[in-house]
Amino acid sequence: MLLVIPIIGTAHSEQGYIWIRTVTMLVPAVAETPQGYVGVASKLVVSVAYPGHGIVYFAAEPLTQLDTQAAARIAAIVASILAGADFYSYDYFIHLKANSTIVGGPSASGAMAVAILAALRGKTIPSNFSMTGMVDPDITLGPVGGIPEKLEAMARNGIKVFVIPAGQSIALDLNTGRYVNVTALGKALGVKVIEADTILDAYIAATHDEELLTHIEKLLNKKTNIYKDFPLLKENLLGVIKTFKKQGNANLTCAQKLVDQLDPAIKGFVQRLIKEAKEYLVEEKRLEQQGLFYSAASRAFAAAIDSSIACSVASSFSSNDVLGSLRNQAQRYINASNSIIMEAKNSLKKVLSKSLNVVELQLAIATENRIDSANSAISEAKYYVRVANQTTGFGKVEALLNAVQSAVYAYYRAITVKQWLELLSLAKSVHSINIDKKRIAGLAENYYYIASSAATYLQALASSAGLVVSPPSQLTEASKILARGTLQHNVTAALRVLAISITSLSNTATTIHKVFNTNTEKTLRASRKALTILTGLDEANNATPILPALYAEYASIQQDIETQLSLYMQAASYAILLGALTQHRHQGQVIATKTTPSTTETVTKTVTRTKTSTTTQTKTLVKTITKSIPTTITMTKTKTLTKTQPLTSYISSLLIAVIIGVAIGYIVGRSRPL
Repeated sequence: MLLVIPIIGTAHSEQGYIWIRTVTMLVPAVAETPQGYVGVASKLVVSVAYPGHGIVYFAAEPLTQLDTQAAARIAAIVASILAGADFYSYDYFIHLKANSTIVGGPSASGAMAVAILAALRGKTIPSNFSMTGMVDPDITLGPVGGIPEKLEAMARNGIKVFVIPAGQSIALDLNTGRYVNVTALGKALGVKVIEADTILDAYIAATHDEELLTHIEKLLNKKTNIYKDFPLLKENLLGVIKTFKKQGNANLTCAQKLVDQLDPAIKGFVQRLIKEAKEYLVEEKRLEQQGLFYSAASRAFAAAIDSSIACSVASSFSSNDVLGSLRNQAQRYINASNSIIMEAKNSLKKVLSKSLNVVELQLAIATENRIDSANSAISEAKYYVRVANQTTGFGKVEALLNAVQSAVYAYYRAITVKQWLELLSLAKSVHSINIDKKRIAGLAENYYYIASSAATYLQALASSAGLVVSPPSQLTEASKILARGTLQHNVTAALRVLAISITSLSNTATTIHKVFNTNTEKTLRASRKALTILTGLDEANNATPILPALYAEYASIQQDIETQLSLYMQAASYAILLGALTQHRHQGQVIATKTTPSTTETVTKTVTRTKTSTTTQTKTLVKTITKSIPTTITMTKTKTLTKTQPLTSYISSLLIAVIIGVAIGYIVGRSRPL
């Protein structure tokens, strides 16, 4: 239902809102009763008001278990970008009401985004339509639990079309513990079940907005060539490739001369590094020939790291003082890294003190991200040196080996900082629109809260089975930056929070997909589709999507699906960021003129206590996440699980999916793009 209300002299603006549009929808939740789990209907009321300031108001009756406010924020940002509206020109009021004692979980955030989009577009949502799913950071419709129970509840309330996330047509029945064909169940209940890849797909299913559909189809057919749009990028990357190949080959020669002299215990380790460095160089050549210059440079980067570690270790174990040589090697790389980073910080500070265009912003984020990564590796190397100083025997050798690996990675990551800074110095000449720096701080806060909320959501999934999920360590660092209250006056800090939050959010969202055991092929297809739409929207708004294009390219060469998904989500998150910073079309205008008065909607009054609608299980054990995904979450078990406890099956899979060893040394070379 759509309600348009002209209002004069009220609310946020000094002159009042000119108009408010309201859309109402029934959305499902899951309640836990003495008889078991049951689906219930909640009422979602969304209003969009103009003129506003990009403020999102969220209210729930009763209060929520989780930070649904963060989910509401990302829903509003995504919807405004898809509508072609300036997020900061409107205010958003979201009210979720259920006849139960507890409401929780972000599973209604997809519906929030669809309702906001409908209000901005002036479209109605039929009273017989409903949906479930969360807003993923790449505008895909993310997985949720309790879908069979939710479907049954919606059927009881007269719903005839029910949208669910792609890959969840086979979903767990929380009461029987068995998997159900949701499409077949819907047919038996007289409900058409539709799997939606993205928020846009769900919106089209609800409104049949042909105008927007036609526009999006044009975007899907458009090809992006970032090297053509930004020719300086190709030239820069070819220079980087040349540098890293030269260093890689020199260090390979060093390691190969010494490897046969080594003790068998260390010889195998060095040989493995040599083998992988050679493989990376072969792959680099192939990727360069294919025109995938960023991916080629990333492989040359990995080869340089592996070969340098091999040379350092081989040299140390060939010397008369193995421990002293390892310590000196680590310290040499630490000192070189610190020198580069200190100079880079000063250069970046000067750049950020001036105006920034869209291209400069992306390159500045990439630079800050890599400074942070290099500093983390330096800290890790120093930690292992301290451990070595306090340890004897094999423990000392192991600690110094780790120190060398971390220090080598820090050094090469610092070199990439110089490379991104060089690109940044050239970006002023690129034809691109300037951005409002004031918006960066607000978006940094939004992304942090969204990432934090996603981590909390994952924690809630684990808590039912007595598992404790620690917050991502990087988010802890971001929270410290926020606590200083300097984001509004410190662009560097805001960019750092943005980079940390986007990476953490993408990795957490990927893990959540593992928890829900979604169809990975469908999920990956949806993520690619979403990224194409978002980059198309950015280009239409003259915002050249450099980071999204580069991360998407790097994702395309990965063999592991989870790695691809995490990279595509990062790419899409940066594309959304660009949209939020540069979207000015329809600013201050009514986006569509169709106005249909609403009628009162009834909501069934049942239930006792609504449980977070995140409950689910996995059919089989999930494969351990590969080494190519940076760890963001750690988990520990706090009590023994028994067959009588609910949700133990999916929690066991969650445990396997999330416990990842900290990636250091040559493994890190593979895990991070240039």
